[in-house]
Amino acid sequence: MWLMTNAVRHYPWGSRTVIPELLGDPSPADQPYAELWMGAHPGQPSVLSDGRPLDVAIAAEPDRMLSEPVRQRFGDRLPFLMKVLAADLPLSLQAHPTTAQAEVGFAAEEAAGVPLDDPTRTFKDPYHKPEILLAITPVEALCGFRPLAESLHCLAKLQLAELMPTIAALANGGLRAAIPQLLALSERRRASLVTAVAEKAATFVAAHDPEFINTYRWAASLAQTYPGDPGVVISLMCNHLTLDPGEAVFLPAGNLHAYLSGAGVEVMASSDNVLRGGLTSKHVDLAALIEVLDFTDGRVPVIHPVLGPGGLRYPTPVRDFDLTRAQVDVEPGLLTTPGPQVVLCTEGSAVLEGPDGEVVLHRGGSAFVPAGQPVTARGPAVLYRATTAIPWVPARRADADAVSGALEAVDMAEHASEDVTELSGGQQRRVLIARALAAEPDLLVLDEPLAGVDAASARGLARTLAALAGRDVTLLVVTHEIGPLADVVDRAVVLREGRVVHDGPLVPGLLGSCDSAPVVPDVADVTQEHLRHHHVHHADEATPADSGWVAHHDTRRAPASAGSHPETHRA
Repeated sequence: MWLMTNAVRHYPWGSRTVIPELLGDPSPADQPYAELWMGAHPGQPSVLSDGRPLDVAIAAEPDRMLSEPVRQRFGDRLPFLMKVLAADLPLSLQAHPTTAQAEVGFAAEEAAGVPLDDPTRTFKDPYHKPEILLAITPVEALCGFRPLAESLHCLAKLQLAELMPTIAALANGGLRAAIPQLLALSERRRASLVTAVAEKAATFVAAHDPEFINTYRWAASLAQTYPGDPGVVISLMCNHLTLDPGEAVFLPAGNLHAYLSGAGVEVMASSDNVLRGGLTSKHVDLAALIEVLDFTDGRVPVIHPVLGPGGLRYPTPVRDFDLTRAQVDVEPGLLTTPGPQVVLCTEGSAVLEGPDGEVVLHRGGSAFVPAGQPVTARGPAVLYRATTAIPWVPARRADADAVSGALEAVDMAEHASEDVTELSGGQQRRVLIARALAAEPDLLVLDEPLAGVDAASARGLARTLAALAGRDVTLLVVTHEIGPLADVVDRAVVLREGRVVHDGPLVPGLLGSCDSAPVVPDVADVTQEHLRHHHVHHADEATPADSGWVAHHDTRRAPASAGSHPETHRA
């Protein structure tokens, strides 16, 4: 176990306060501190307290540092990189490839002899790059494509002739037609379009029009930072996500995203594969970007932690990394994991104790713990721990049978050998349900199960949940849009503006506009009035009367007690 010295990246978009204050450096700093890297990335590895770069130490003792299961899965390299990311200015719109896409793209550019440092090089290595960001200050981000009807309404509301080709492409061919159309515009047409959009968006903000106000405010701001950049228009079709401290978002392969402001602890698969799609002066490989992008529209769920070994764990569907936040007190707590660990202290001071002695982490300090090494931590302190998600031991036969049965229950058995990051959003959601079912629960709680899932996948999930309800599993669903789940629910608790307005059977018409999927009109019918009729409010926009539902299916058909209602609801 060693203390680490870590590299700081001074990108122009970085904060001059967050990371300097974490490290005890003068604040505000004389240059931006964008990222603090902790890991074995070959570009700038952390240096252990014995003087060895972490990648060199791993190469010398791979079994001790990584463990045999990690080596078998990822080779002789640390498969994750931990960062503190602090943004005062927006980052570029970007997406990352799947492993298969990265392997093909990397091999092709290697065969073509494109140097790794060539600014037009797209694939720098053969690895995927899923990531999780856990907010330590409020974070704003663009994340995935918002529902199609919302995007149409957001564009049409501006009432700009310059936007009509984009609206036509979006209505007739969806995002897969609209995004390339924007990126392929000439420089002159880009400039006039972005200027018109920014000016019109600013008028709605100045008038305090609550609908899409955050989206329009950022579009006007982005146009000042990136004049003439089509990413400004693309941002209107993206989900605007706000994370409070302690909330996280997982970004799988293909997700178009950009962090706009704020700071967080980020853990990602160790890779340099970034395909930019706007808000940048760097090279945009349009063909590769379109191949990599996931054009699925819908919400991106916020990740809330679950209590796990060592603290609050933020679950993701990948094996490359696992992130836990631990608030340790003066009594020692166990931090041992089967994989290698990087531990960061952000508040207080912590003493890590292992077989080879103790190390003390002060605020901003970090340590590397070899795989499986017993270690305890005492504080008071707040720690963030990154490790791999490789299980301690191979699954027992009973566990394997439970997993197989759970995959069959959600109609995913044929995908059992595939990497989760290669699956669609709806398939990933079914895998998460299967993970819960493998524990054979009597009660299954689902928070926004339809978020980020297309209509076809939503219907498939509804069929899966209906089948589970027939297997004596009680379902408790928290959702803003009941959609295809209406046939599954036998009791609904409807909350509107913080009050319970209904508790009983699901009544047709009670749920208002969210009772059914939004209708995407033909381009000829794209008028402001028509789109407003079909608009479904985005969670981050101001809404006059936001509604939410706690939908319940109880296999025991127990009558509701008088006045009972859920204690919590995120609306």
